[in-house]
Amino acid sequence: MKVCRFCCEEIKDDAVKCRYCGSSLSTGAAPIEHNLPKVDLEPNQVLLVLDRGFLYFAKFVLGVVFFILALATAYFGFDLNKAREDVNQTSKEVQQHLDEMKKGLVELQNARTSVDATLSKVTAVGAEVTAIGDDAQKLLDRVLSNAQREAAQIHIAYISTINVSPPVSSTADVAPSARPFTVPEIAALYHFPTEQNGTGQTIAFIELGGGYRDTDLRAYFAALHLSPPQVVAVSVSNGRNQPEDTSGADGQVTGDIEVAGAVAPGAKIAVYFAPNTDAGFAAAISAAAHDANNKPSVISISWGASEANWTPKSRAAIDSALKEAAKLGITVLVAAGDSSVSDGLDDGSPHVDFPASSHWVLAVGGTRLLAKDSEIRSETVWNSGGGIATGGGISEVFSVPDWQRDVNSIVLKNGSHGRGIPDVAAVADPSTGYELRLHGQPTVLGGTAMATPLWAGLIARLNQALGV
Repeated sequence: MKVCRFCCEEIKDDAVKCRYCGSSLSTGAAPIEHNLPKVDLEPNQVLLVLDRGFLYFAKFVLGVVFFILALATAYFGFDLNKAREDVNQTSKEVQQHLDEMKKGLVELQNARTSVDATLSKVTAVGAEVTAIGDDAQKLLDRVLSNAQREAAQIHIAYISTINVSPPVSSTADVAPSARPFTVPEIAALYHFPTEQNGTGQTIAFIELGGGYRDTDLRAYFAALHLSPPQVVAVSVSNGRNQPEDTSGADGQVTGDIEVAGAVAPGAKIAVYFAPNTDAGFAAAISAAAHDANNKPSVISISWGASEANWTPKSRAAIDSALKEAAKLGITVLVAAGDSSVSDGLDDGSPHVDFPASSHWVLAVGGTRLLAKDSEIRSETVWNSGGGIATGGGISEVFSVPDWQRDVNSIVLKNGSHGRGIPDVAAVADPSTGYELRLHGQPTVLGGTAMATPLWAGLIARLNQALGV
């Protein structure tokens, strides 16, 4: 091994160039003396060695450059003081701009605070407006609801309530007089079958408002010495039992239960409460027809309106639901109305009530009943005058059904024959009406709305006798 004369590293004897510093090696040359520390190099590393003469030369060149720059400055008149003043002026302008920016930021912050305060006020006012709007909407809803009910056209229960004198018992020496009856008395006058009480049957009622109170039902049936029937309320489209309803429909709901329950106390009564709308009406009928839990065999409806007041779409939807019920073997009874042949319209033409005019129902009309010695002495068409009378006539919408083909019906103005109503009738005149209980008080109710549940109770008895 030999030593490089430049970096003093050991090199193979036959090398002609140092592998560390790259210096050429001459045979037998003595190493150069220097004070550099010994550096241990790894393979493939390179040691750079600066020549002292090169450093001296570099210092010389830098000095010449600075000298030239000084001469150039002196020759071209570069004024250091002027440069200093320009720098100071620029600094002042920058500071002024910074001050203006700070002032702008302060104003912006103030504006933001003001906007936040305004937004808070707007939010508060908005909340007040929303509250006022909610109250206004609730008021509007109540007005519309009341307007719908007071229109006395669509979905209004046909029921008459008249305050009459206490019942007067007839004797052999006294002619029959107009007086109300208890429901069992009416059933006896019509000779309803006494061997059945509706056991095993369910009577369904469609109600579009109002409600019943259990206290009224218990007191009513106790006074008749009858066990109260099982009554269940069924909600349809969020409808519910609402006694003390301002629509005045409590009499309809309570009367339905008390009349049918007194005729068929062994039957179960299911009351289907739905919204007072076309869709609610159809949904309630469909719900009753397809109720697998209560399985009604009879459906009683005392709500309706003149055919002219229904849209074809709504009338078709309800008629379709009635058809479903009929095809399932359910007897559907509907009140014919209490507004005589005009059905509440002032156009001078006769009209009938729907859904009583549907092919799929049994339309129930009203009579005036006088009795003596537990026997009917007189029964005539109910007509109290002033347009208060049983509904009836010829349909302008529905054709003659099969069971009326041989009936010489009245011909309408357009020359057509239509379905005639009512199909059956029962006492409806309030002066010879039904002694019931409503809102804790004895009450006399009448109208085809009471004749309909009377027939519903009779059908329940007949179904029991037939074993259906």
